[in-house]
Amino acid sequence: MSWTSVFVSGMPISSVIRALAQIDWLMSTRWNMLSSGRSVTVSTVNPAAQNASVALPAPITATVTSTPLPVAIENAYFQPSSLGELAILGDLHNLSATDLERVLVQITLFDDADRPLGSQTATMAVDVLAPDQRAPFALLFTEAPQRFASYQATVLSAEPAYVGSLQRDLEPQNVTQETAGAGMVRLTGRIRNTGTEDAVDVYAVATLYDPLGRVVGMRRVTLDPGTVAQGGGEADFTVEIVPAGQVATYTIQAQGRRVSAALPDGG
Repeated sequence: MSWTSVFVSGMPISSVIRALAQIDWLMSTRWNMLSSGRSVTVSTVNPAAQNASVALPAPITATVTSTPLPVAIENAYFQPSSLGELAILGDLHNLSATDLERVLVQITLFDDADRPLGSQTATMAVDVLAPDQRAPFALLFTEAPQRFASYQATVLSAEPAYVGSLQRDLEPQNVTQETAGAGMVRLTGRIRNTGTEDAVDVYAVATLYDPLGRVVGMRRVTLDPGTVAQGGGEADFTVEIVPAGQVATYTIQAQGRRVSAALPDGG
């Protein structure tokens, strides 16, 4: 017995044609969605219903992902370890004309046949990246492939930053560098607040570079106390880093929030 004979016995020919057309459309839609890796539930038609109605799947709504603003990945350094790990350090360079936040980088390793072997992501070490400013990142493959032929570095996100609470008037002062035991580099100094508001949640980011300009070490430390008074107030910092290579130069960046923005009624 065919599907046509079943429908004809229970409903007019016009209803049969309309129901079959709906079934054909549903099956085609279900196949296309399954082929794209999505699942869909399709309501079945009751052949005995005189005026059968078909429940159509909900319209597909595309998820819009904003295009990251221009950020360059620079000065990368690869450091394998005897434990099978691979650390990758580098700089993120803001090429746009606006302050950026939530900058996320991904590095993928490939074999000789351009097949991906694994990927890891990392965020920049500062909260806000000003135009033409660089900030370091570091990511770790805990089980790195023994060999890879190439890699691809991609910026996954970079969004315009909210800077209403940012305290920009923080300057490193009297920074000194010394070498401690086991090749550790110690940077000490003070962060001065030259602005007209107290700064809270202040932190410093140190980046170490080798003679080729590659990032061989980075670390972010929170100042203690984390509040730096306005009009020339200062707070000490110490950063200790075991670099991945020879250290030729370093940078210190400091950021925090304006105290008025941190108060409950400060916005």
